[in-house]
This record gives sequence, structure tokens and C-alpha cells, in this order.
Amino acid sequence: MRRWTRSVPFAILLLLPFGTAVAGPIEEAADKVLAAIKEGNGAALKALADDTVADPWLVAEELCVRGEYAAATRLATVSPRRDLERLPAYIESRRGKPRDEAAVAALAKSKALLRDKKQLEGLAALEGVEPDGKTTATVSIFVFRAMALRDLRRFAESGRAWDEVGSAADRIGWSIRA
Repeated sequence: MRRWTRSVPFAILLLLPFGTAVAGPIEEAADKVLAAIKEGNGAALKALADDTVADPWLVAEELCVRGEYAAATRLATVSPRRDLERLPAYIESRRGKPRDEAAVAALAKSKALLRDKKQLEGLAALEGVEPDGKTTATVSIFVFRAMALRDLRRFAESGRAWDEVGSAADRIGWSIRA
């Protein structure tokens, strides 16, 4: 049985601005989390945790990259839900660890190529990037590989790649809203 069907909301990954200079929905949501905390606005913080556009897992990752671990934890715990149960542990696992810039660069390049319908090049952009299996970037790399393989009509490989997505997401606890 394929487990990826209950894992991360993959369409959200397409919104990620990996490597761009322009802030996307994830960065904007992280800014809003910090503002809500500064203002003591619990309702705004809860609304951000319940957002369906900026996944709290990705927002928490962005906050961790900024060194805002307490804010990430507040976001993770303000709206107790099954899909966020393991997010506080994930945040703690990221404490003091830098973003994998090679993975971020590869994801940005792959995303741009896939949007331009250049699946072979998008897949090649991910070659040599070995995800560590412990971050949201890992899951994203597997998603982009699976999408490129699917678009290339390499369905058996794509199916295995989607299974990797599910396994990687399960390892860190990232799942769809329960």
C-alpha cells in the first residue's frame, strides 16, 4: 500500500520560493508569525497555524532558519492537531542546524525547470543532491523527483519516488491535516 497519499500536501511545495530573492507565502507567513507574537495576538497566530496556503511545517522551517525556534514552537503548539503533533520535536531537531544550501539551490533550479516544462533538466538538477532524510527539504527533493518522473511518463520510477516521499515525510512526522 502506498503511504504517500496521507503525507504532506504536495501542492503546497509548488508555492515554495526556494532560492528566490522575492519573499513567497512561506516567508510572509513567518513574518506574520513574528509580528503576531510581538503584538501578543494569539488569534492571529492560531489563524496562521490553521492556514491552508502556508503549511505550518514549512513556516516553522523558515523560522528555524532565522533562529526563531521559540516562535516556531509557538506556531506548532497554538493549534493542537494531529498533523502538527510531531512538529515541536522536528523544530527541536533543527535547533542550531543550517539550511542545506545545496539542496535549496537544486530545488530552486528544478522548480523553475519543471514550471518551464523541462522535466529532464529539472530531474537532472536534482542529481547529486543526497537528502539526509531528516528535513522538509528532503521531502521536497523527493516530491520534485517524483513529479519530474511522472511527467516523463516513467511511472514505475515515479511510483517508487512517491513512496520515498511518504517514507521521508513519515520519518519527520509531516502529514496532511488529520
